[in-house]
Amino acid sequence: MPDYKDFKSKPSATNRDKKIEMRSLVDNYQPAAIWWNRDDDYEALNSAKQMLGVLSVDLLSRMIRYRVETRLYGITDFFANIQKSYNQSYNVATVVPERLSFNAIQSNVDTLISKMSKIKPRAKYLANLGTFKAQKAAKKMGYFTDGVFSENDLYSLSRQILRDTLVLGDGIVHVYHENNRACYERVLPYELLVDELECVGGSPTHMYRIKLADRFQLMAMYPEKAEQIRNSSQFFTVNVHQASQISNQIEVLEAFHLASTEGSNDGKHMIAVPDCVLYKEEWKAKRFPFARLSWTKPFSGYWSQSLAEQLKPTQLELNKLLAVLQRSYHLAGSFKILVQNGSQIPVESFSNNIGTVIKYTGTKPEYITAPIVPPEFYKQIDTLIQRSYQISGISSLSAQSQKPAGLNSGAALREFTDIESSRFQAFSQDVEQFFVDIAKIT
Repeated sequence: MPDYKDFKSKPSATNRDKKIEMRSLVDNYQPAAIWWNRDDDYEALNSAKQMLGVLSVDLLSRMIRYRVETRLYGITDFFANIQKSYNQSYNVATVVPERLSFNAIQSNVDTLISKMSKIKPRAKYLANLGTFKAQKAAKKMGYFTDGVFSENDLYSLSRQILRDTLVLGDGIVHVYHENNRACYERVLPYELLVDELECVGGSPTHMYRIKLADRFQLMAMYPEKAEQIRNSSQFFTVNVHQASQISNQIEVLEAFHLASTEGSNDGKHMIAVPDCVLYKEEWKAKRFPFARLSWTKPFSGYWSQSLAEQLKPTQLELNKLLAVLQRSYHLAGSFKILVQNGSQIPVESFSNNIGTVIKYTGTKPEYITAPIVPPEFYKQIDTLIQRSYQISGISSLSAQSQKPAGLNSGAALREFTDIESSRFQAFSQDVEQFFVDIAKIT
């Protein structure tokens, strides 16, 4: 009997009358394109391109999800065409303006952003058991971090990151240094590529960011590579910016690989355009320069589930009911007149004039108002709206900036606030840890 631990063995299995050969994983193994072990820039870039080609398959499925979630939030196909998304005529042409709607996703997201924006964590460096000199240095480091946060307007940027987290699942900040100063930059999730299989049981060891940059600005930053940048093409990943732009944009790859072990020299950081490597250095840090805030982390893998995705079934059902309600109002929203055949009532008799005399023969005309929709219909709409707030943990009163009836004392209002805040305790801790991660990377 073959040992299941032996990958070299080739056991066979029988399925009815057909014999199925079980090939070993070793026979099908293909060596990966390891760019971080390539000394030559040309070979390293080609190896990184091969990895991008494999990882971009996962990006296709993520892009579909991101487009759906942003449209549900209210942004018209943001990822497909940025220029048209912010063009007023395009929005009017693609979105029916007279459609009756209630955007429960946007209401929940905006309310949560308002709640979480009250949290403004500060990084504190601990040196309680250290010397007086160490404690003084830790205190100064705290002041320095406050200054960096203020210089980069991090608390305003965090509101955008919170919206990315709630709508797309992950909000990401890139921490980098420019002119000897720490800088923070918002990163949209579709700009990052990781190996999902590598993240099943842990964290990724290599990560890639593809960002659009102005070609002429890039040429000014790297004058020795100006001609190669001018003639460079695009990477063969999903190009989400399909609109014709006035500016000359080019995709820039920034690749990171963490050191395999302590003291090893395979940690690498590379910046490149499709035709040449712009910058390459050894990466000694133990983490990537990205701080990430997630809404619902997955059991396995890297990318998180968003609040918009959780509310999608409720929002879609609500849209259906509101569409039926609107159509019903248009069809049966006004009174009807019943006129018996042969009553010889001229249609011209019915008008807006006051004191109109209507002559009839036989049965007089009857005015009726038919029921538009049953009462259960309105109840179901209210139920779905309340359910959306229950899923996110927000009370409908908070979304409307109202206090519950009967709670007039300060103690009662504080107790109500504490009960509602306990629903977001875990997420509040994640927000605080997000600021701590930014301070650590800085």
